[in-house]
Amino acid sequence: MRIFLVVLLVLVLGAAGGGYWAYQYDDGPIGERLRGQVATVLVIGEDEDGDTDKSDGGDSSETVKELIWQNRSAFDEGSAKKALKSVDKTIRQIAKKNGKKSEAHVRSLVETVVMLNNAEHLDLALPYMKKAEALSREVYGVSHRETATSIHDLAVVMIETSEDKYAPEAEALLREALDIRRDLLGTDHGETAGAETFLAEQLLKKWQLLPNKELRKDVLTEAAALSDHSAVVYNRIHPQGHFLIVNAALLSANIAAAQGYYEKSEQLFRAAFLSLDDQSRFVSFYVLADDYKAFEDVLRKMGREEEADQLAKEVGMGQLANQEALDAAKNAPTP
Repeated sequence: MRIFLVVLLVLVLGAAGGGYWAYQYDDGPIGERLRGQVATVLVIGEDEDGDTDKSDGGDSSETVKELIWQNRSAFDEGSAKKALKSVDKTIRQIAKKNGKKSEAHVRSLVETVVMLNNAEHLDLALPYMKKAEALSREVYGVSHRETATSIHDLAVVMIETSEDKYAPEAEALLREALDIRRDLLGTDHGETAGAETFLAEQLLKKWQLLPNKELRKDVLTEAAALSDHSAVVYNRIHPQGHFLIVNAALLSANIAAAQGYYEKSEQLFRAAFLSLDDQSRFVSFYVLADDYKAFEDVLRKMGREEEADQLAKEVGMGQLANQEALDAAKNAPTP
């Protein structure tokens, strides 16, 4: 996806503060859409109610986080392989103190994934997320909110570390997480919508990779239903312009374009882009380049060449301005 690019742009341009582009990419959810649109949610860290302390009587979540993150600087100072040995030692110590089947042990594995993402080593995170997901099933049971989160996060890590941003195994995991959340939280909960969004993205990517895609419109039909419903949920629980609302609109727009519903796609693209404030729109020319190109293609398929040319020109100028700002920041003297 675009997580690292988003982080870079936010840091360099200061364009979003706490908005869509800056959604807890420091040590929170690794996502966004750990998808390639604005930002999907990898809900590592805290749940929708803000509950971060899942302690079972052992080390608290904050304590575990502090212990794991003590290893963060090692990734900058030496080899990743050496740094991982230190991380593994910390995880073993936490497991020894709290128990191998403790919440603290689960949290140590999840926090390691977050830290590796922060260190730009998400490629090393999959084994830890697999262990966290398997251990969650033992510690919490299958029908549990924390287990659903671990299943969901494992799927997202698989997606983000795959070559095509599509992982067949991830689809099954997302379906399982979605079923658990629907049963426990209801169909209109934010975390349920998060699973719907990721599953819809995977179905769209699956369809794009199919050799006989014209015979599998059913895949797009399911993706559209999931994305459209998640958009309804996000619009209900988040303020207008929230990045999840923008993301849902862009996803639905891309799905509608794939279905050949160009008028619906155009309306969704336009609504998403118009909802951005000036600063976020500036960054979006770089971060959402694929979505702007998809919008341009939709306009051309509708025979609106002049509008498409104007959009392409505007996006090109915006991307050039973004690159100039990045270059200037890189060449600026260190304070």
